[in-house]
Amino acid sequence: MMRYAIVGLLMGTLLLSACGDGANEAARMSARPSATSEAPVSPPAATPSEEVTVVRAEPARQVTGLFTEPRPNAVVRHMPRQPRSTVVNWDGSSTMVYDTLTGVATNLGSGTVGRFSPDGTKMVWIARADDTLTTGEAWMITLATGERRMLGEGRLVGFVDDQHVGVTNQNSTEVIDLVTDDRETVDGIPYNPDFSMQTTPDGYVLREELLSDTDDRLKRWSLTDPASGRLLLAFDAYRVEPAGRGALAVATEPSLVGEPNDRGYRKGTVNVFLLDITSGAATFIATSPWAYANWPIAGNDRYIAWTDGYCDFEVPGSTRIYDRTTGQMSQFSERLWVTAITPDDVLVAGAFGPKELIDIKTRAFRFSLDGAGDTQSTSDYRYISAGQFGGHGGLCP
Repeated sequence: MMRYAIVGLLMGTLLLSACGDGANEAARMSARPSATSEAPVSPPAATPSEEVTVVRAEPARQVTGLFTEPRPNAVVRHMPRQPRSTVVNWDGSSTMVYDTLTGVATNLGSGTVGRFSPDGTKMVWIARADDTLTTGEAWMITLATGERRMLGEGRLVGFVDDQHVGVTNQNSTEVIDLVTDDRETVDGIPYNPDFSMQTTPDGYVLREELLSDTDDRLKRWSLTDPASGRLLLAFDAYRVEPAGRGALAVATEPSLVGEPNDRGYRKGTVNVFLLDITSGAATFIATSPWAYANWPIAGNDRYIAWTDGYCDFEVPGSTRIYDRTTGQMSQFSERLWVTAITPDDVLVAGAFGPKELIDIKTRAFRFSLDGAGDTQSTSDYRYISAGQFGGHGGLCP
C-alpha cells in the first residue's frame, strides 16, 4: 500500500537587538525580521485503493509561569572577592595574545585585536602602525607553535570557517583556502558574525527578534531544533541565554517604576527565571533592579549569574550568582558585565569582550586584564586577544 506524507514546516527568521550606541562587533546588531512560510508540496493523486497520511508539524510548546510583577528575594550570601593576583596589562596599541592557562602573554607588535578560528587553534589580525591607519598587513598565527603566515594587505580579517580566512579591502573580501592557498573574491564580509542567533549546548538554535525600532525592553524569542526543523519554543522576554543543557535563563520585560530622570530614563525591575525546554515551565529565581539600557545574564548547568542595575550608577553595583543545585543566592559587591559561565564554573566578565575569569567556587581570579577596550577569545576562553579597535559607544547612556 502506497502512503504519501505532507509535512508542513514553519521556519522563522529572527534577529538580535543592538546593545550599546555604536557600531561594534561585540554589540548585537538589530534589524526588522523577515519571515517565510514554505507551502507544502502536493503529492500525486491517490487512487481509491491508496491510503494518504497527512503528517503535520507539532506546535511550539507553550511557555508557562513567566510574570513581571516584582517579588521578595531570597537571602543573599555575600562573597568577598579574592585579590587579582593574575592581573596583566595591555599597552593600548599592540596585538596581544594571552594564554589564560599558562599565563604566557605574546606581543605581536602594533595592530588590531585578534580574531580566533572556530576550533581555537589559530588567530588572525591586522598589523598596522597605529589606529589612525585604515589598512595594514593581515597575519595569521598558529597558537600551539607560534608559526606566523602573512595573508596580504587588508583593513579587516576574520575566519569564514576553520579552513578559510577572509581579508577585506573596501567592500570586497578575498577568501583564502588555508590548505590550497586558492583565493576567491566575494562581495561583503562573509565572516561578519550573526548576532541574531546562537547555538545552545543541546544543539538548538536560539534566535531573537526586536519588536520595536525604539524600545528593546521586550523581544520575541524562538528555539528551534535544526535536526528536525521543529519550533520548540516561542515567547516574549527581555533577555534569554542558554543555561546548560535543557534550560534557558530568562529575564522578563522590565517593569518601570518612578519618574524619569533628567535624561528621560526610568528605572525598574526584571524577573529572572529558569525555563525548562522540555516542558516550557518557568521557575522564578529573583527580582533584579534594572536601569536603562543594558542588563546582562548568563548561565550553565549549575549557576545563573546577572548584574543588578548594571547602568544604575547611583547605587553600589552587585553581581548575583544563583546555585541551581542548592537554591542559594550569592553576591559579589561589584558591578561586572556578565559574559558567560563556562562548563567548569568559571564566571566570564567584561564589557565588549572577556577581561576577567573568576572561579565561582573559590572566588579566585584565573585571569584579569586591565587597560583593554575590546577583546576577543576562543570559545573555551583559553586564549584572549587585545588590540586596537574601532571606536563605539558604551553600554550605558
